[in-house]
Amino acid sequence: MKLYLTMAGIAVASLLSLLFSSLTYSLREFSRDRFAEYLGKHDADRWFEPITEHAGDMAFLTAVARQLCNITMFVLTFAAFEQTSLDPVLRYGLTILVAAIIAIFFSIALPHAGARYAAAEMIGFFAPVL
Repeated sequence: MKLYLTMAGIAVASLLSLLFSSLTYSLREFSRDRFAEYLGKHDADRWFEPITEHAGDMAFLTAVARQLCNITMFVLTFAAFEQTSLDPVLRYGLTILVAAIIAIFFSIALPHAGARYAAAEMIGFFAPVL
């Protein structure tokens, strides 16, 4: 596989992980009042009942999707470093370091911040998809 395709795959998997992580954390701790207010402003009141009733199920499904994206990102990071001519110990060490940094930022840090400050808005925006 070409290195640029591998890097593009890492970027796509990381962004999808960011999306699913944000939705997972948002579904766990959103304010129903803010969510209802957001839906009311955007003429999407029909989504309130299904999402509030099935928030736990949706959080589980988005967590599974997030994990699949993380696994894909780890595998593609490994594949990217396998295409280099670095010493195997350095190559594997860098694989672990780079994948861990990407996962920490795109699966934990940024999604937690988004869920803390805009959980209801995020869920409301993605309500038709959920």
